Amino acid sequence: EKGFSKGKQYSLKLPNGEYWFDISVSPIIENENQFSRYVLLARDVTEQNKSILELVKLNRTQALNRQINDLIIRIHNKKQLFEEVCAIATTYGNYRMSWISQIDEQTSIISPVVWYGHEEGYLKQIQKISIENNLFGNGPTGKAFREGKVSVCNNIATDPKMELWLEEAVKRGYLSSIALPIIVRIKVIGTFNLYSGEVDTFVLEEEVELLENITANLAFSLEKILDEEDRLTAEQKVREKDIQFQKLSANVSDLLYQFTRRPDGTYFVPIASAGIINIFGCKPEDVVDNFDAIAAVLYPEDAERVIN
Repeated sequence: EKGFSKGKQYSLKLPNGEYWFDISVSPIIENENQFSRYVLLARDVTEQNKSILELVKLNRTQALNRQINDLIIRIHNKKQLFEEVCAIATTYGNYRMSWISQIDEQTSIISPVVWYGHEEGYLKQIQKISIENNLFGNGPTGKAFREGKVSVCNNIATDPKMELWLEEAVKRGYLSSIALPIIVRIKVIGTFNLYSGEVDTFVLEEEVELLENITANLAFSLEKILDEEDRLTAEQKVREKDIQFQKLSANVSDLLYQFTRRPDGTYFVPIASAGIINIFGCKPEDVVDNFDAIAAVLYPEDAERVIN
């Protein structure tokens, strides 16, 4: 309408890939200000656009990393952590779907724990995934679990690793994927899987490294959750033993006790019967954390003998 066009970009899908061109059109004015001919200039801006898109992707993944790190600080429940990680990854990372797996130790079959996004029944429809080196274990998830290394599929439609799962994946618009092993206490306990609606989503080393860092932080958080569970379990066992001890010692007038030396050389009495008051003049709760109440009433020459 204006007789010219400037700075419009168009893409062409050629046999060796997609190319972008910046197109400008200018008129040549001749008789009576009439546009009789036009000059068309085309500039290949494919590499420039690729650099911009790569930068956008890296910024998006870095934002995802920050979101998940903030989440890890706040959440201390395993299932909730998995659910939130998948939701944030799919939303902020602009992935089509994400899921976290676990292993059945008896069958060596990998199964989903949680997922988020355009799952659309995919995880129920696909063939079983194994951690064994066989037909069902050579997909990205099985390899990541078995080898403890990231497994990337940048074109699901042509990658032989995805042959068993290709049909169901393509139906749901999954064009590339990545499986990252979740390693806790030097053992792979699951995988973090991401699916994209574009091919070559995971070609950038920097993006893959950021996703590996996210998974490592997830594993660290899981380890802390397990440590806390172990601590609470140990405390419960101590309480149960204490109750049993108190029942056994209730009718015993003599002293029954457990005397313990810490690695730093200090002593304490975690378990003692009520008879301790008749011998050392203190109550069981007075020595549960330290030895001071007993040490205070010992003659110095008797202390070594009593401790030994």
